[in-house]
Amino acid sequence: MARSAKKPKCTVTITERAAKELKAIQAANAKDERHVLRIDTESEGFSLWLGPEQEEDTLVGSEDTVLLRATPDLTRFLVETSVVIDCMDHPDGMRLIVYPEDEPPAEVSKPKKKTRPTARKTKK
Repeated sequence: MARSAKKPKCTVTITERAAKELKAIQAANAKDERHVLRIDTESEGFSLWLGPEQEEDTLVGSEDTVLLRATPDLTRFLVETSVVIDCMDHPDGMRLIVYPEDEPPAEVSKPKKKTRPTARKTKK
């Protein structure tokens, strides 16, 4: 692991389900133990791939477990926007998704609490 990778100056929340999926992806696909999971932006969103750690990478994960390395371009975006990496069920299987923390997709938004009407005593 390169010593020059730095702690992120951004907020990225990786859900427990997504963390398990990221670890499984790396375990199933890493042919070279020096390769790490890397994340970057694309015109239509984000891309994830295995590759060597780069000197300018930003570590993404917790203090205990680094799950991804963000490219410098993505790091610049993440300094301005807090994001969540999560999983979503899909007919073709589970999918990793990345979205701004303050704009979760409807599929992963927590449902609002439903209030029940208060029971009323009947008058005799």
